[in-house]
Amino acid sequence: MKAKANMIRGYHHYSRCWYSEVLPEDDYITIGIYDSEGCGMIGEFTVTWHLVTQQPFPRLEAYDDSWSTLIQFSDVLEKMAEVNDKNITPLEFCKLLESCGVVDLTEETNDKE
Repeated sequence: MKAKANMIRGYHHYSRCWYSEVLPEDDYITIGIYDSEGCGMIGEFTVTWHLVTQQPFPRLEAYDDSWSTLIQFSDVLEKMAEVNDKNITPLEFCKLLESCGVVDLTEETNDKE
């Protein structure tokens, strides 16, 4: 998908989604460039909290078809560098994203029912 005027930087925090009970135990937040009308995205990457020694630690994960999207989040990456090795929580990471103007697109309720 090519960038359009209605594209926004957004994120989805999956443990807060209405359908979170069907997700794996690890919490994760997907960040990307999305169509503001819900009609697709350009690219996205994920920060996943994996249990290591019974404590969740965040890890950045990106498939190679989204690496070009990372540059559009250089401000987020700079903020992440400020909390390097601080083991921030998912909610703290959401606040970090919002401080960079990334929009919370999390579907906390099922509005389609």
